[in-house]
Amino acid sequence: MSASSVVMSGGLGLEGIGDIAGLLSEPTANIDSDGRLLISIDLIDEDPNQPRRKNNPGFSKAQIEELAGLIQDRGVKKPISVRNHPDVPGRYMINDGARRFRASKLIGLTVIPAVIDNDFTKLDQLIANTGVPNTPMEWAIIIGEAVQSGMKKGVIAKKLEKTNGWVTIHLALLSLPKPLDDAYKNGRITDATIIYELVKIYDSHPDEVELWLKVEGQEFTRGQLALFREFIEEKTQKQKEEEIISKVIVPPSVDHSDESTSSLDNSRISHDKASSNIDDSKEVSEQQQGNNDIQGNHKLQSLKPADSAKFKKAIIQVEYDGRPARLLLDRRPSASGYAWLKYGDDGEVFEAALDSVRLIELIEG
Repeated sequence: MSASSVVMSGGLGLEGIGDIAGLLSEPTANIDSDGRLLISIDLIDEDPNQPRRKNNPGFSKAQIEELAGLIQDRGVKKPISVRNHPDVPGRYMINDGARRFRASKLIGLTVIPAVIDNDFTKLDQLIANTGVPNTPMEWAIIIGEAVQSGMKKGVIAKKLEKTNGWVTIHLALLSLPKPLDDAYKNGRITDATIIYELVKIYDSHPDEVELWLKVEGQEFTRGQLALFREFIEEKTQKQKEEEIISKVIVPPSVDHSDESTSSLDNSRISHDKASSNIDDSKEVSEQQQGNNDIQGNHKLQSLKPADSAKFKKAIIQVEYDGRPARLLLDRRPSASGYAWLKYGDDGEVFEAALDSVRLIELIEG
């Protein structure tokens, strides 16, 4: 008589007494008709440090209920992965399958098919979870732990089947400046690439980034980021030009050659006038700078492209090898089916097959 038949029968006949010793040694381990190990749900705990956080979309009520409906109809097709509980003998902790576990509990199952794997790392958990979206921060935390354990970024990228740049972008989420950290946590910016690009801009233009983040109703898309970057570049160029002009203009010198009392008085008068002119110039300069700031802020408030049926200049935003890029429409490709691209993060220009490029967005340049 099998253990599973004992569980289903609800009791033992005299002919089953010989199986009691075996059942006592493994009272919750059963085998289903497919030969899979069944473990009592009451003996399984979720990993409190698993990569997925509470706000992961895969853990939403709607997602779990949908999965529960599938399990109700078809059963648990893929066993969950567990390991021996590190602190409580006789219990298990989930490696992979928390969603299946929750859905099974929701419909009242008492056992669940499982595989015991005591050699399961956090990185393995993240890889196993790629079927359901992980949030950027979940990726970042586990990648950070792997780096701290001594694993090279290149090795991590290979295990996750991602690029080195993708790994670098997500690691940046672990050390964000407060304004960007707040923008990510409150959900205003969810794209890891946009956050990474803003971190680089923040290093040299923190005030402009903070001002942009405060714009009410601002959308933080890659297209808007491109416009913001152009705004910063224009402002930087203008500041350089003003600096060059200020160095070229030399104030007129005062003639002190006549040491007579009258000349000295005239010199003082000239000096006073020069000082007054300098003060006036300074005031005008400060006023002009204030006007420039107002104009700059007004332009920053108006970064969104005008609602028009036609683009003055179209920019095609794409993704290649997990990194943002744009098509270079003014360069002739070497063959049909190819195009020139430019990465958005480091500016590298390269040629690639169009069937490996994913179209992201069409924006106005």
